[in-house]
Amino acid sequence: MTTLGRRLTALAVVLFILGLLALLGQLYFNPPDRVRVSVINIPDDVYFVSLAAATRGKLQTMHWSVKKIVVGTMHPTRCTWSYHPGPSIDWSAYVKWQSGEKYGVVTRTTDRVWRVTWFEANALPICGRVIVLGGGTAYFDMSKGRALPLLPEEVKDLCLEDVSDPD
Repeated sequence: MTTLGRRLTALAVVLFILGLLALLGQLYFNPPDRVRVSVINIPDDVYFVSLAAATRGKLQTMHWSVKKIVVGTMHPTRCTWSYHPGPSIDWSAYVKWQSGEKYGVVTRTTDRVWRVTWFEANALPICGRVIVLGGGTAYFDMSKGRALPLLPEEVKDLCLEDVSDPD
């Protein structure tokens, strides 16, 4: 192999390693299961909001995905993002996405009433999701979902029984 051939091979190896490191860095700081969420039309009396997924009747809480120096997750009861008065969550809120047959916006009102507003999976596409890199945004319009009471055992299944009362 000529000197030029060796140099080109070395350059290709270096570029491959740099590309691999860039991909690994992207996946580390933006995990594929980290999805931005936008929730609109939250009723005025709601002070706690979190998200859940359901598959075959089994409920799973979606943890908030926070980014400081590194990406980590926080259970909704321990994250200030859950305690959100106002009509929408349209700031940069992210969750560790859980796949499901349906998705719910779990709320607790100032009167301590639990509800879940359900959305079928096929009615809730994740916009901008890339197969390998994941990401994207899920849009929840609570006026378009099906709101139901959340039973005490469902609150317990979601580990939300420690939600503090409103101030």
